[in-house]
Amino acid sequence: MRIMELYKKLYIGLYLCFIFTILASYYPVELFESFSLVDFKNLKPSIEKIRKDLKFSGDPQNVPASVEPDQEDGSVVSALIKLSGSFKSQRGIAFKLFTPQALVYLVGVDRKDGQFSVAFLRRFETVPALTHPILFNQYNKYFIILALCAIIAFYLMPLYTYNFSAAAANESHLEKKIIRLPLIIMLLVWAAGFIKTCFNLAGCYIMSGEISGATFTTFFVSLLIYATLTGLMTLGITQEYINKYIAAPFFEKYKPYEIRYGSSINLSMRFFIIIFATGIAPILTCLYLPLSFNAALISNMSSIFDVMDNYNIVVPLLITICFAIYFFIMQMISMFSFRKNVIVPINKLIGRMKLVSKGDFKCKTSVLYVDEIGQLKGHFNSMLDGLLEREKIKDTFGKFMSIEIAEKLLNEKKINLMGEEIEATILFSDIRDFTPLSEKLEASALVEFLNLYFSHIVKPIHEYNGVINKFIGDAVMAVFAPTFGVSGHEDAAVAAALGMQRALATFNELKKYPAISAGIGIHRGKLVAGNVGTEERMEYTFIGDNVNIASRIESETKKFKTDILMSEDIVNKINKQNFSGIDFIKLGPVMMKGKSVPLELYGIMPK
Repeated sequence: MRIMELYKKLYIGLYLCFIFTILASYYPVELFESFSLVDFKNLKPSIEKIRKDLKFSGDPQNVPASVEPDQEDGSVVSALIKLSGSFKSQRGIAFKLFTPQALVYLVGVDRKDGQFSVAFLRRFETVPALTHPILFNQYNKYFIILALCAIIAFYLMPLYTYNFSAAAANESHLEKKIIRLPLIIMLLVWAAGFIKTCFNLAGCYIMSGEISGATFTTFFVSLLIYATLTGLMTLGITQEYINKYIAAPFFEKYKPYEIRYGSSINLSMRFFIIIFATGIAPILTCLYLPLSFNAALISNMSSIFDVMDNYNIVVPLLITICFAIYFFIMQMISMFSFRKNVIVPINKLIGRMKLVSKGDFKCKTSVLYVDEIGQLKGHFNSMLDGLLEREKIKDTFGKFMSIEIAEKLLNEKKINLMGEEIEATILFSDIRDFTPLSEKLEASALVEFLNLYFSHIVKPIHEYNGVINKFIGDAVMAVFAPTFGVSGHEDAAVAAALGMQRALATFNELKKYPAISAGIGIHRGKLVAGNVGTEERMEYTFIGDNVNIASRIESETKKFKTDILMSEDIVNKINKQNFSGIDFIKLGPVMMKGKSVPLELYGIMPK
């Protein structure tokens, strides 16, 4: 278990993916280079010379180590070579095909059992190794890979420190390191191919004293093939490892839901690499190979008769060229189409999301199709509708009731914001002798005091689904109504008042401020509810004579020396079984301002 944990923390799998990507791409690239650099032009004359040598020597087993016939054309050298090991027992022939300045030897083996094999000897690698053994040897590509692995280890050093040290880490710096890691790996993989290409060109120069245009083109094309193969494997293998074993464990602990920023392999680059590696590169390679193989034949054609003489070669080649051009054009069109129909809409959607994050909820996008992009746009618009609705709820009710209740009310369309008459119970609460207390506190301390006080007494109001209409200095006004989901609104208001008493006691137990008392007045009746104000600022509020009566009942609590007062209508409506531990005491009639009939008021007293 300890070994596996160490394996994961050291990211050994990342180095294995890196090495595999490079080595797995070397073989097809070297095969392409060797094939392209063989002198196929003089292949047939050389084979004829080998046949003559074979007739001359008789038994292939007695052929000398090297038999070089006269160079009649001054260019091609062919040699019969001895067979050894299992080949010798099977009786057959083996030969080399090369020119005096050949960059690659062609070695062929033909056995009596009908099997044969062909191999390439890369002289531009072996010959410079004899004159420059330090720079050119069979192990230099492994030294390059090890050096690049050391660069990766140095880049990952902050992550190693994070994995093995308990010291505080710069997590923002580590985030950028992880985000850039796939791009860094891809650049290093390409660097390995570029360095190898430079060594190959240097080896060719040491052998020939020059680098021909054909040789340079061959290595340039091989570098492109290498870049496409390694790019595809980096996206498919290395990227997956980084996502699963490096990025996921880190980001699950560090801001897992935030937007990431940094240099990375974006969607456009991914699509280009995939299309180039799976479409364009194979097409160009399949086109390049027959053209390079038959370059001499094509260049020597001067009439239609030359074409007809080589009909079996030229016509398939022309058909291949036509199909290659056709598919190449289709691939380019598909790339532009993908960018137009996927990349551009996604980038525009990202731009709109940035606007939403700044508070602009009116940046909807058009939905023209039913594909995945259309679905994404449609859900984005639905999200905007939800955000707009939630913002509307917040502006209208969010500060006075729970968002859940407000959403329910608006969804059920039980509220007419333009104004309606409702049946409700009104609760007013006010701190007694607040003025002397406020004069003793500084402004900041006074605000802190009120915020702490309201945080205690508001909870019982929300608990019984009351709506806090407004805060007036040290006073609070709350409304309980069927419209807001409270069927027994009179009971809810009385229960909330009792809860506010307990909450005030809890507040005083903090002993952070001098002990205070508060009066609560409760009344019921018809109210007018709706948005009131100007176009610039509207407020959902309650108005009516019953609101004023509730406020005046609260002011009478000081006169009757009680904390809770309520009108007779409240007492007559409540279900007293819900308040079995309380007696409702009639305190007497009170003449209210503007009323001709006195109002009977009741207080409460524990049994």
